[in-house]
Amino acid sequence: MNLKPSLINKPADGVRPAIWKSLAPYISNHHLKLPALPVPSLENTADQVLNSIKPLTNDVNQFTHLEGKLHRFLANEGPALQQRLISRSQDPEHVNWLEMYWDDAAYMSYRDSVVVNVSYFYGFAPPKQKLDLPQYAARVAHHALQFRKLLYDGQIEPDAIGRDNSPICMNSYRFLFDACRIPAKPADYVSVQRQGIGHVAVVYRGNWWSIPSTTGDGTPLSISELEQNIEYILDQQAEEGYVGLLTTRNRDKWADDRSALLQIDKKNEESLAAIESAAVVITLDGNQAINSPVDKSRHLWHAGETGRFSNNRFVDKPLQFICWQDESSETASGGFMGEHSCADGTQPQRVCDYVMESIQKASLPSNELLDQDTVNAERRDTQTPIPLPFNLDGLQGSINDAWNEIKELANSQVLGYILTNYGKGAIKKAGFSPDAWTQMVIQLAYSRLAAREGEEAFPAPTYEAAMTRSFANGRTECIRSATTDSATFTNAMNDPSKTADERINALEVAVKTHLKNAKQAGLAQGCDRHLFGLKKSLLPTEPVPEIFNDGLLSKSGTWTLSTSQISSKYFDTYGWGEVVPSGFGVAYAIFEDYLQFTVTSHSAYGTASEKNDMGKERNEAFLKDLTTAANDMLSLFGHKLSDSKPRLRPATRYDEDHVASIHPTSTSIFKRKRAKKPADGVRPALWKSLTPYISNHDLKLPALPVPSLENIVVQLLTFVKPLTNDVTQVRDLEGKLKKFLTKEDLKLQKRIISHSQNPEHVNWLEQYWDDATYMSYRDSAVVNVSYYAG
Repeated sequence: MNLKPSLINKPADGVRPAIWKSLAPYISNHHLKLPALPVPSLENTADQVLNSIKPLTNDVNQFTHLEGKLHRFLANEGPALQQRLISRSQDPEHVNWLEMYWDDAAYMSYRDSVVVNVSYFYGFAPPKQKLDLPQYAARVAHHALQFRKLLYDGQIEPDAIGRDNSPICMNSYRFLFDACRIPAKPADYVSVQRQGIGHVAVVYRGNWWSIPSTTGDGTPLSISELEQNIEYILDQQAEEGYVGLLTTRNRDKWADDRSALLQIDKKNEESLAAIESAAVVITLDGNQAINSPVDKSRHLWHAGETGRFSNNRFVDKPLQFICWQDESSETASGGFMGEHSCADGTQPQRVCDYVMESIQKASLPSNELLDQDTVNAERRDTQTPIPLPFNLDGLQGSINDAWNEIKELANSQVLGYILTNYGKGAIKKAGFSPDAWTQMVIQLAYSRLAAREGEEAFPAPTYEAAMTRSFANGRTECIRSATTDSATFTNAMNDPSKTADERINALEVAVKTHLKNAKQAGLAQGCDRHLFGLKKSLLPTEPVPEIFNDGLLSKSGTWTLSTSQISSKYFDTYGWGEVVPSGFGVAYAIFEDYLQFTVTSHSAYGTASEKNDMGKERNEAFLKDLTTAANDMLSLFGHKLSDSKPRLRPATRYDEDHVASIHPTSTSIFKRKRAKKPADGVRPALWKSLTPYISNHDLKLPALPVPSLENIVVQLLTFVKPLTNDVTQVRDLEGKLKKFLTKEDLKLQKRIISHSQNPEHVNWLEQYWDDATYMSYRDSAVVNVSYYAG
C-alpha cells in the first residue's frame, strides 16, 4: 500500500510575493508585546562612527575629512532621512523598521552560492551510546519532529536572556520548520508550507524520499518505525541523483534550473514540493572516515573537501541534519547545516540542543525498540518511504557546471581548528568577562599576524554579532571590537618595555570599553544598522550623500575579522565563511576548561602561483597566534591562578591535525630531605625500586594489557593508509605485517606476555620505555626533554 504524502499541490512559485514574510503562519504573537526596534539618534551614531574609526588610521587629514563629511550630513541630509526611519518605525505595516531592508540586502538579493557565503554548520559531539546509522538518523528525525510539535502547540517556552530571564523575540522560529528558501530574480524569498502532520525529506546518494510523521491512522511514527524507513532507504541501490547539487549554484543559475526542472516533468513538481515543504531534511552520507574536527567541519560546511557529497544536500533548507556512519568509532555521528536568511544561529542551536540532549539522555535498549517486534505487516506496509523521483533530462550541462563550481568553491576555502588549555573558569578567576577576553585574544593574535606581514600597526575592522531580539522581530547588530583601547592593549602586549601591570591595566580598559559597546549594540544603539537604514531611506532620484562614499567609512565596515560566539556542550565544532578574501571567519565557543576556535579563510592569498599554499599557511599562522595570544594573556595573571589546581580539558580533545598541541601539566611538588651526599654516577640495577613509595594504590590497579598482534596490524594499516597514495608501498607493508604474524614471530608476543606476568614487573612496558625514550638519550635535556610552564 503506497501512500501519497500530504503535500501542497505545487511547489512555491519562482516569482516572489510582495508580502512573502507575512504569508508564513505565526506560531505565537508574544513578540508583539516586545518594544519596537528603536531608531538611534544621529548624534549617537556619529560619535560611534568616529570613535570606531580613530584606531584604523593615523592620517590626520583623512580623519578630519571624514569628520567634516559627517558634520555636513548631520546638518543637511541626515535629519530628513532620520525622520523617514522614525516614520517607518511607527508605521503599523512594519513591525520592525529594519527587517525587510536587512532581509533583502544581507540575504535575499545575494546572488552567489549560499554554500560557504551564507550557510553555517554545527558539528555534533558523538552520542554516548553506540548507534548505527538508521538508529541515529531515526532519533534525529524523531526528536526534531517532537520539537516542531511542541513549538506549534505553544509548549516551547520563549527564549530568554539576562538574570531576570526576560523573554525575547521568537519570530525567526516561523521560518525554520516546513520552510525553504526559493530562488527568484532579482531576490529570493522563503516559503513556509506548514502541514498538519508534517513529513521528513530524506536523501541518500542524491535520491529523495518522503517519510510522513504519522501512520495512516494518525498515530505518530515510533523511533523503531522511523528506523525501518531509513533502513529501507539505505537498502536501495539506485544510481546517484543530482537535483540537490543544483541548489549549490549561483542563485540566478539555480532559479533558471529550477524553472526548467518544473517544466520538464509533472513528477518534478510533486517531488520538489515534498522537499521544500518538509519539516526537516535528513541526509544519509553512508560510511565516512572523518578523523578530525577539521574533516568534520569541511564535511558539514561544503560537503567534503572537494564538495563530493553536494548532490546529497538541499542547501536552501533552514534545518538540514547530516548523518553518517563513522568508520573509526563504529558509531553513527552527524551535524547540521543551516540556511541563514531568516534565522540567526541561536534559534537553530536551540533545536539542535533539544535533539542532541534527547538522544544523549536516552539509553539504548529501551521501550522505544521493543515495539519493532509488535508492528504488524499491514502497518509496516503503510510506513514504506515515498520515493521522490526527478527527471533531469536536459539539465546535464547544468549538473556538470554545478560540479565544477562547487569543487572550485570548496577548494577555495581553508579551515583550521584549535583548543586552548584554559577556559572561562580561569578567565573569571582573573576577573574578566569570558567573551570580552576572547575578543581581545583575537585582536592580539591578528595584530601579530599583521605585523609579520608588514602591515601598519592598526587593528583590523572586526564584526562581533550582538543579538537584538529584545525587540520585536529583532535579529542582530554589530559590535565593533577594534577600538582605540583594544589597540592600546595589543600595543602594550607587543612592546617588550611594558610591565605586566601596564598590560593588565590596558586589558582592563579595553574590556570595559568592549562591554560598554556590546551593551549598546544589544540595545540596538550601534551605528552599523542605523547607517544602513539611513542610506536605504534615500529615494531613487536623490543623490547619495558624500558620507556614504567615504573611503575610511567603507574601510571600517570591511570586516577583516568576522566573529561570533555559539557555545553548546553538544557541539564540538561550528563555523561559517570569511566575509572578505583577505579576512577570517572566527567562530569561537567558550567552555569551562577551554576556548574553541574554528577559523575559516580563503586560499587565494598571495601571488597566483603560491596563493593556495599561502592561504593555508596564513590560516595556520593565525591559529598559532591565537594560541600564543591566549597563553600570553593568561600568564599576566599567574599570581591570581597559582592557588588553584589547573583544570584540564578532556583528553579526547588532543587528537587532530590543525589542533595546537598544548600539553597541560598538573605536577605536585614534594619537598624531599636532603641526602648526605649526591648520588654517584653509576646507575643501580633497581634504581626505580629504590625511590620511596608515596602510596601503594597502584598495586590495586590491573596490569597493563598486551594488545593482540591482529589489533596492532589493523591499527598500523589504518594510520598509514592516509599518508600515501602509493598502492604498491601499502601492499608491501601489508605483506611484511602478514609475515610478522607467522608462528615463528609469535615468539616475541609470547615473551612480552611472560614479561607482563612476571611479578618483578609491575608494568611490562615501564623499563623498556624509560630507557629507550629518556634514560639512554644522550643529547642535552634542555629543549629536547625538558618542558616548562609559566
